[in-house]
Amino acid sequence: MHCDLYNCDPYNCDPYNCERCNKGQAELMNICLVAQDYPHAGQDTPSGVGSASYALAHGLLRAGHQVSVITDNWPKNQVCDDTGVTVYGIALGQWHWYVHKLPVIGQRLSLPMREIESSNAFWQAVQTLSRDQRFDVLEATETGALFLKGTQIPIAIRLHGEEHTFLQRTPGAQVPLAQRLSRRLQVRALQRADKLISPSRAHAEQIATETGRPLESIAVIPHALDPVWLIHRAQHPSPTVRDPIVLFAGRLEIRKGILDALRSFALIHAQMPDACLIIAGAPHTTVPQATIAQTVAELHISGAIKWVGLLSQDALADWYARARVLLMPSYYETFGLVALEALAFGLPVIAYQAGALPEVVEASISGELVAAGDIVGLAQAALLLLRDNRAWQRMSHAAEQRAAQFSPQHNVQSAIDVYQALVRKQH
Repeated sequence: MHCDLYNCDPYNCDPYNCERCNKGQAELMNICLVAQDYPHAGQDTPSGVGSASYALAHGLLRAGHQVSVITDNWPKNQVCDDTGVTVYGIALGQWHWYVHKLPVIGQRLSLPMREIESSNAFWQAVQTLSRDQRFDVLEATETGALFLKGTQIPIAIRLHGEEHTFLQRTPGAQVPLAQRLSRRLQVRALQRADKLISPSRAHAEQIATETGRPLESIAVIPHALDPVWLIHRAQHPSPTVRDPIVLFAGRLEIRKGILDALRSFALIHAQMPDACLIIAGAPHTTVPQATIAQTVAELHISGAIKWVGLLSQDALADWYARARVLLMPSYYETFGLVALEALAFGLPVIAYQAGALPEVVEASISGELVAAGDIVGLAQAALLLLRDNRAWQRMSHAAEQRAAQFSPQHNVQSAIDVYQALVRKQH
């Protein structure tokens, strides 16, 4: 099958045998991914980092490369086969737990101690595996990468985003000393890495400023739409006419804008009493449950909200297919995978013009973007799509087209290009 970079068939196109999307097959590589989160059997709802790591690993495997994953969330000290990807489960140290028990300084030092322990465990695992095989390139995440430069293997660090960055962008939040100390260690790893990979230009600019690295030294490779969502979409067809359902999908935290979503929905509900807000997400420490309950009571919207908690992919897909708009008042996203998933279901996204969201959602085409903190603007944009079927259908169609542009093949090939450049530079 022949296709272009943005319209590959995710099931039938082989990027190494497709005349259009193949950029030229070079020597195949032995690639090691160092990932603290990698989905395993029985994990219904993998994190965004875990989903991205899985998609990358199997995309590289389909392209013909040998792929190993070192992770601490699989069975410890075991080697597992994940349908062709070799997964090595490792154990991290526990000194950070004991340090946390120390009075006064414990809370300040436990997090940087955990960063050192993670980095040491991953470094030792790479060193051990390198005795039996030669890795051409390593890809790691910001957490646990401090010592990997010492392996003498070219290293790329993929920037999924860290709590320190998120807290900096959270209204009213302060960054604890423990986070600042841990981040210094991470920044040192970012400065020493051979290449950084960011899912968006917005986040690349943030990291360039933080690390002092030139912006051009950071490759921008947007996340891809995981093909599993296309399967879910086929299994959850949308009704001909969608009910006035507003969906919020994400952790119930300040940065994700849960309180803004509630206040915005109150304005929507005042104009459209039959509208319903579905909240899919787990609680978060930045917003006490009592605060959420008090806000709902003050807004008098308890009867119009359905709390469904943290959902499996299949259950979340059902709401993507049924909802009429996704409300995403996040103050910072390194990319915005939830927005991309929603677009794939033809679900227009109403979001803040913050972080990477403008790179995923096309304003006035596949969704609407309003200034961060503009609760009235959120409500007005949502009401337009809840009331105007023609405008909604036009935007829903554009949303599906937009999601199709984030091709898994393009994502994987871009990573391969970065790896090959690192290998050539070393030689």
